[in-house]
Amino acid sequence: MSLEEALSHVGTGPFQWMVLGVCGLANAADAVEILSVSLLGAAAEQEFNLTPRRTGALNACIFVGMFLGGLIWGQLGDAIGRRRALLAACALNAGFGALSAAARSLPALLVLRLGAGLGVGGSMPVVFAIMSEFCSPSSRGKFMAMLASTWMLGSLYSASAGWLLIPLAGLGWRVFVLAACLPAAAAAALTAVLLPESPRYLSVMGRGREAAAVLQLAAKMNGRRLPPHALPPSFHHHDQDILTAAAAAAVVDTAVASDAVAVAVGSTAAIAANTVGSTAGPGPHSLSEAVAVAVAATTASPPIKYPPPVLPPPHPLQQPHNHQHQPKPPAIPPSAPLWRFATSLRAAGCRSGRVLRVLLRPPLLRYTLPLAAGWVGLCGGWYCTVLWVPRYFEQRGARGQDVYAETFAVALANLPGNLASIWLVDRLGRRLTACVCMAGACVAALMFAAAPAHGGWPLAAACVFNGISVGGWNSLDMISAELYPTSLRSSGFGLLNALGRLSSFATTYAAGALMEGAASWAPLLLAAVLLAAGSAAMLSLPEPAGKPLQDSFCEEDLEREGHLQEERARLLEAGGSCSGGSSLRQALRGG
Repeated sequence: MSLEEALSHVGTGPFQWMVLGVCGLANAADAVEILSVSLLGAAAEQEFNLTPRRTGALNACIFVGMFLGGLIWGQLGDAIGRRRALLAACALNAGFGALSAAARSLPALLVLRLGAGLGVGGSMPVVFAIMSEFCSPSSRGKFMAMLASTWMLGSLYSASAGWLLIPLAGLGWRVFVLAACLPAAAAAALTAVLLPESPRYLSVMGRGREAAAVLQLAAKMNGRRLPPHALPPSFHHHDQDILTAAAAAAVVDTAVASDAVAVAVGSTAAIAANTVGSTAGPGPHSLSEAVAVAVAATTASPPIKYPPPVLPPPHPLQQPHNHQHQPKPPAIPPSAPLWRFATSLRAAGCRSGRVLRVLLRPPLLRYTLPLAAGWVGLCGGWYCTVLWVPRYFEQRGARGQDVYAETFAVALANLPGNLASIWLVDRLGRRLTACVCMAGACVAALMFAAAPAHGGWPLAAACVFNGISVGGWNSLDMISAELYPTSLRSSGFGLLNALGRLSSFATTYAAGALMEGAASWAPLLLAAVLLAAGSAAMLSLPEPAGKPLQDSFCEEDLEREGHLQEERARLLEAGGSCSGGSSLRQALRGG
């Protein structure tokens, strides 16, 4: 039985809603942390003497962190597992967010917002990978659209908290920053307690029994019972060899280099420790174990432990008569933790380089290029508009409480866009929904730029912009997670997220400079151009709605999985009259 069929047997029920609740809270926490920056800039303007250019630097700082976080945590989600990566990202977001409330200078605040951005950029690739992998093809679109819609809840939370807390005398903005980190802390706690690892990820990593246990748990929560043969296919995927080969070679090179240093200082004992298997050695007991350490460190598979070799005791005549003849310790004894940390770091770097090469070459390049254009266009166009909404309203006459009330109204405008996108992504498709919504947001940005300063025109144009663009966000998030294979789903999403944040960094900083030296409509014109380019790029993508997710980018793995499923079906038919055969049990375990 394929994993898609097993997920269909699991059904849709309380388990998927639980996963949606945890992942949705993490996604909403990202929105809170990002959108709080725009309110923070206006609230702390006098304390830190924030000019528009400095405010642009504060807005852009979190995107630098998100750029790095997307690259790092996206790959960690594929290397160590979705659950562990999400837990670490949410904890980092909450920790640095809370510390921001104690910042006493602008440089300290910038550094802390950068740290919070590392966590924000890391959770988004993982939550969409998790949600897509826990749903069957028939229910995946609805649940992923609802997950993307939780961004609106974070926007409303941030706007309402700012409206209530920032006007407080004295430490209002610091209390607001503390309130903004609460969703991330709650998401980290719920991830640790409730969220299991993705069964699709476990299956691809060759951990079929763990995947089956998660599916059994999901079926039990949904009030369903899996058939005895509902075990996902699990075998060693060739794409993992491709991704970890460079990491394994790096570890071997490190081991050889360590031995070369020992030779240079005349220490043969160090060579014995590294290559023969001395229990006192700092590194792996052999080069084969060095490769195993690299693969374990980069694929989250259980590390292979080799027992130390049993060597015959030395002959009594060979015993040294005094301590002067005993071998001396290495002249430069490497520390075991330091050696392993450096080796793991180098292996992770080599694996990261291999992952990027795979994503930027055929066959995945046909997904990466248009998706990257979409992310750059939507991130750049949306953030250089929405993060400056309080400034736009101030320049057009809004003062005091009116700024926060109008910001709340703009956040609330996401509601109709979210409801429409939940319906459109399965009927119109992800690709066309993204294209149409980005084009509509482009027109709305031009309307915002041309709106007269008096009356309710600026507020209406900003609400239309936010309501339309949210459909582009939801569909772009979905198609980015669905097109990449399981072995690279989190890494691919993380790369796109990082490119989008790089665009956000550049455009938010440019918006501050443009507003300081030109008219307020100049950033909106830039946003319209970026959104138009992103809309056009969406037309070159395939449509993934209703189709099974791919697990590997290697044809060899796909063919092997097909043969395995055919063999299972044949054995199940043959085993109908003679249940319990050993060959049948072996096939159902994944070969």
